Amino acid sequence: MIKTTDIKLKLAVLQQANGHYEPAMARYLQFLREKPQDPLINYLVGTIYFQFNDLNNSKKFFDNAIKFEPNFSEALNLRGIIYKEWKNLELAENDFNNAILIRKNFPEALSNLADLYRLKNNFTEARSLINQAIKHNPNLAAAYNNLGVIERDTENLNRARTAFEKALTLDPALHQTELNLALVIDKIGDTASAIELAMKVIINHPQNAHAHNCLGTIYLNQNNLSEAEKSFKKSCSLEPAFAEANNNLANTLLKKNKVKLALKYFNIALDIDPKNPGFWANKGAAYQAANQLQKAIGACNEALNINPNHTDGRWNRGIAYLLSGDLLRGFSDYETRWQLPEFKSLKRSSILWTGQNLFNKSILVYSEQGFGDTIQFVRYINKLTQLEPNLVYFETHSALETLINEIDGIDMVFTRGAALPRTDFHIPLMSLPFIFKTTIHSIPNQVPYLHPPQIPPNIFTKNNSKKFNVGICWKGRVTHKNDSNRSMCVKTLFPLFEMPDIQFYNLQLDHGESKILKEYKIIDLSNQITDFSSTAAIIKELDLVITVDTALAHLSGALDFECWVLLPFSPDWRWLLKTSSSPWYPSLKLFRQQTTGDWSKLISIIRQSLKKKFTLNVI
Repeated sequence: MIKTTDIKLKLAVLQQANGHYEPAMARYLQFLREKPQDPLINYLVGTIYFQFNDLNNSKKFFDNAIKFEPNFSEALNLRGIIYKEWKNLELAENDFNNAILIRKNFPEALSNLADLYRLKNNFTEARSLINQAIKHNPNLAAAYNNLGVIERDTENLNRARTAFEKALTLDPALHQTELNLALVIDKIGDTASAIELAMKVIINHPQNAHAHNCLGTIYLNQNNLSEAEKSFKKSCSLEPAFAEANNNLANTLLKKNKVKLALKYFNIALDIDPKNPGFWANKGAAYQAANQLQKAIGACNEALNINPNHTDGRWNRGIAYLLSGDLLRGFSDYETRWQLPEFKSLKRSSILWTGQNLFNKSILVYSEQGFGDTIQFVRYINKLTQLEPNLVYFETHSALETLINEIDGIDMVFTRGAALPRTDFHIPLMSLPFIFKTTIHSIPNQVPYLHPPQIPPNIFTKNNSKKFNVGICWKGRVTHKNDSNRSMCVKTLFPLFEMPDIQFYNLQLDHGESKILKEYKIIDLSNQITDFSSTAAIIKELDLVITVDTALAHLSGALDFECWVLLPFSPDWRWLLKTSSSPWYPSLKLFRQQTTGDWSKLISIIRQSLKKKFTLNVI
C-alpha cells in the first residue's frame, strides 16, 4: 500500500479505524479537492463507501485509485470483491490475480480468490488457495471464514464449524461469520444453539438484515413457517434489495400455499438478481404449485440457460414435464434426482444398467423411495424379464417383501440391509421408465400385476349385513414433504361416516382417533395390518377403497381394485392434471380439490358419488 507521512491524513485514517466515518470522510474529500488524482485518497474514500455497502460509489473511487496507480494491490483486491458481489466472476478473478502478481502471497487476495473458486465449484483450487492464505497470515480471520464456507459447501459440517469458530476467536466482530456458524450448527442438529447465536447478532445489531435472514432460514429448516415469514419480512424491510431474503420469503410463502404472494417475491428477487438460476428454479416450483405448467417449464429453462448443470432447475422442470404428461422428457430430467440432497445413491459393486444386453446376465433392481413408488414401478419387472436375464433380484422394504415375492420373474427378494448376491448389473427401480423410454401411451398398465396370498384365518371378517363395505384412509406419512397438502383431518370425513348404508373400515395406521372410530361405528382394521400383503388381502374383501394420495391408492390400483383417490389442488406428478382417470391404474378414479386446501367441497362430491354408486337414499 502507498504510505503517507501527512499527519492530517493519518488522523483521518485513525478516525475511520475508530468508526468516526463522517469526520474521516470530510477530511478525505478535502484532500481530494486539493489532489484529485491522488490514488491513496481515492482509495480511502472508496473504503468508506465500501464499509457502508455503497458498492457503486466505492468502485468509482477504486477505479480512480487503480487508474492513477495501476499497481495498487489493495484497491484491486477490494474492487475484486465488488465484482464478485455483482457476480462478475471473470473481472473479479482478474483483479485478485493482478493483486497477487503485484504483491506476492497477498493473503487477503488469496482468500478472496479461494472464495471465488468455491463459487465456481472448483473446490480443489479453492482449498489450495485458502491454505496458502492461512500459511502466509495465520491470524487472518476472514481466511478461516472462507475455509469454513468451503467446508460447509462440501458437506464437511464439523470442519466448517471449527473453521468458523477459529475465525471468531481471531476476530469476534465478524458478524457474518457468526451467522455462518449458526447455519452450520443448525445443520449439525443443534437448532437451539443456532437460534441463540442468530438472536445474539440481532440483539447487538437489530438493523442487520443478514441476521434476520439467517434466523428465518433456521426457522424455515425447522418448518416453523410463521416465524420464518416474520424474520424474512424484517430482513426485506431493512434491506429491500436483499435478493436472497426476498427469495427465502417467497419459498416460505410457497410452503404456506400463498402462491400468488410467493410469485411476487420471487419476481422481486429476480429483478435484483436476474442471473440467479436458483431463483428461476424456485419460481418454476411456484408456477407448478399453481398448476401453470408451461410457465413452470419456462422458468426452469431460464435457470438452465444461465447454468445448464443447475440441479433444481432440471429437477423442477422434470416434475412439471411429468405432471403435464410429457413422460419422455420428464423421466429424463428425473434422473437428476441423485444430485439432490434428499436422494442418496447407494454404492453397488456391479455395473449400473443403462440398457446393455441382459441376455444370460444377472441384475439387482432396488427400491429407492417410498412404498407407493415401489408398488407403482415394480410393474417394470415384466418388461425387464423380456430381455431374458439369467437372474433378477429385488431389494425392497420389509413391509413389501411378501407381496413382491408373488411376482413372476423375480428370482429372489431381499429386504434392505440384507446381504446381497453379486450381480452383473444393478438399477434403481425408478430409472426403469427412463430406460424403457416410457410415454403416456406406452405405460405398462396391464393389471393386476400384484397378487396377494390367501388371507390368513381370522384376520378379517366382513360385515354380514346388507351394508356396503368401504375402506378409508385420510392421511399419509407425516415425514412426506407434501403431507400437509395431501392429508386431511378425520373430522372432514364425518359427512361420509354419517351415511347409514355404508360400513366403513379404517385402513389408516397410527391414526390416534379410536374415540371417533368407535363413535361412528367404524371397524378398525389397523391392528390387523402387518404388511402390504395383509393389506392387499383385506382390500380384496371390500367393495371400495377411498384414500388420499398414499401407498394404499397404488396398492389398490396394482390389484385392479376399485379405489377413489382424493387429491390436493396441486397433486403429485403421477396423477397428472384435470383427468379423473389414471393411465397407470385403470381401476382408480381421481377426485381433485378445485381450490387449495378445500377438502370439504370434495367430500360433498364423494358423498354424492357414493349415493349414486350404491343407489342410496341419503339426503
